[in-house]
Amino acid sequence: MAENSERCVFCEIEDLLDTLRTLIESTAEALGESVPSGRDGGGGRARHGGSHARGKDGNRDDEDDCHRHHVHPHPRPCPPDPHCGECELETIVDGTLTVPPEKPDIERILRFNPTCRITHWEEVRPQGRRKIVVSGIVEIGVEYVAELPDQSVHFAHFLAPFHTFFLCRDEVHAVHCEVEYTHYELIDPRTISKLVLLHVWADH
Repeated sequence: MAENSERCVFCEIEDLLDTLRTLIESTAEALGESVPSGRDGGGGRARHGGSHARGKDGNRDDEDDCHRHHVHPHPRPCPPDPHCGECELETIVDGTLTVPPEKPDIERILRFNPTCRITHWEEVRPQGRRKIVVSGIVEIGVEYVAELPDQSVHFAHFLAPFHTFFLCRDEVHAVHCEVEYTHYELIDPRTISKLVLLHVWADH
């Protein structure tokens, strides 16, 4: 009887692990990240329709020049701090970008390069809790082939402001941001849909 109960417990644990893995894979697919397989040791990059992957030579295999996503490397490991995960957050900057009137229409996008910077932050203490209110800008450079007979290459520059906040128990000395993930899609020759996932954190 005890042996049967033990087997049932193992079955339940295996079911829970399968459920957890499904949730992780769903989250990773939404963010365009890969999840290594726990059963065969393999793995792969989660891909969406019209997205891109990297070939053996490190270059991108583009299936669709107007619909791409990219997961950026995360150069800053989480420090060995018991409060790590508290004084930081992830936030999304989305919406559309419109090509300036003086620029020609877009035939296809060659490069979509977002960077971020913090423009202002301050500490507020509503009800005694330390909150860090942050403002910043995502700068996006777009290099594209124009919808012209000569198919000349042009560059457009865009600014997208963002505002957010997070809690932090400790005194904050500086606030930083980095781009973790980007997705863009050419809606029409003058409109680009964008989604940029930012990681914002504090030195404390």
